[in-house]
Amino acid sequence: MHTPLLTYLLQIIKRQRFFILLLLAQLANIFVHSRLSAADKPVFKRFNQFQVDDKLPILAADIGPESLDFEQLEPV
Repeated sequence: MHTPLLTYLLQIIKRQRFFILLLLAQLANIFVHSRLSAADKPVFKRFNQFQVDDKLPILAADIGPESLDFEQLEPV
C-alpha cells in the first residue's frame, strides 16, 4: 500500500528517533555521573605555609662596557 518514497521516509524517521533516544540516554548518563555527593562536613584543606627568606642580594650580569657588533665577529 505504501509507495517506496513513504517507506523510505518512514525508515529515516525511525532512524532519527533511534538516534534521538540514544542521545537522550547518553545525556541522562552524563547527568547522573556528574552529580557530586553531598559532604557531611565542610572540608577544610590545609594550605602549605611558606616561610620567607631574608632578602637576597640582587645579582647583576657581568657585561663589559664595550658594545658588541655582529660585523666585527669572525666567521666560523
